[in-house]
Amino acid sequence: MPVVIPESAGVSQTLNRLRAAQSAFQSRCRAVTETLQKMAKYIAAGIMGLFATAEGLDLTPANFEAEVKGEKNAFVKFLAPW
Repeated sequence: MPVVIPESAGVSQTLNRLRAAQSAFQSRCRAVTETLQKMAKYIAAGIMGLFATAEGLDLTPANFEAEVKGEKNAFVKFLAPW
């Protein structure tokens, strides 16, 4: 919002209005900075959560029947050798 200073205002009035506007602007900047810092923390936590890996189970012919038991759905992930 622009600072409107009437032509009849003296130098001290002009300075006081400018100081008040500057203070309000700095206050808004601080509020925005604090909000962005909080958002950055949540975003960082979310990204870390995306990259957190759950440990998978290596199925081998020896443990396949014991782990799957024919009653569970199994997700099999094939990794390319390259």
